[in-house]
Amino acid sequence: MPSFLGQRQTEKALIVVKSDIHLSVQHGETVCVAGLAEDGTWRRLYPIKFRKLPAEQKFTRWDWVEYRFEPSDKDRRPESRPVLEGSISIVSRNYSEKLRPEIVEKSLRSSFQEADALGETLCMIRPTEVEFVAKKKSPTKFDQDRKRFERHCAQRDFFYKDLPTPSPCPYEFRVLFRDGDGNKIDRLCDDWETNAAFYKLSKSYPEHKVIETLKRRYSEEYPHKGMALAFGTHSQRPWQWLLVGIVRVDPLKELSLF
Repeated sequence: MPSFLGQRQTEKALIVVKSDIHLSVQHGETVCVAGLAEDGTWRRLYPIKFRKLPAEQKFTRWDWVEYRFEPSDKDRRPESRPVLEGSISIVSRNYSEKLRPEIVEKSLRSSFQEADALGETLCMIRPTEVEFVAKKKSPTKFDQDRKRFERHCAQRDFFYKDLPTPSPCPYEFRVLFRDGDGNKIDRLCDDWETNAAFYKLSKSYPEHKVIETLKRRYSEEYPHKGMALAFGTHSQRPWQWLLVGIVRVDPLKELSLF
């Protein structure tokens, strides 16, 4: 965290991570957002009320955004940036695929242990032996999730009144893999784009076909082409690394041939 508490600053970051919707008493409906500065260091942007953003501020993965923030001691994680509401602007969209590997390479770690040793709370890992697992939620669990969203939406403020109530995904997605040190890891997936892919495919295909497509994409196609998993530590449990992004990005060595 920058040392000048209370002094507003401006930064730029390349968006890499956007998690699924989270509900909290303090911030309401937000998503976890993280990006990379030009030197490859991480920035955690919060609280981002994504669905509340005007169209011109709604970013996607691989957009460069500029934002203003005011350093705070409430989140001691060094990459955290409390973004001032309304300050986000999109500098450029869809950063070149050929340039992505170079900036991503700077953020790659072999394991959580390496990131911990460096004092980092965000990192990316190139996984091997990847298995994407989809488990359908029980009717009780799905109903609990649905009611939680409904209760929250019934209490939300005026600016959300025209937004539809979010629909919880009927599946729980997990990723099993080995990190660069050979550790076998199993993590719940909290990636916005994975859930979005489920809903997009569901408009055209039956449910079993959707799950087959997602398993093939994340267990076979992405690992073959080039894949990184993005992780961040929990704000209250710093030892717990959460899977917040499945990122399709070529290995740097492949692009050096051209």
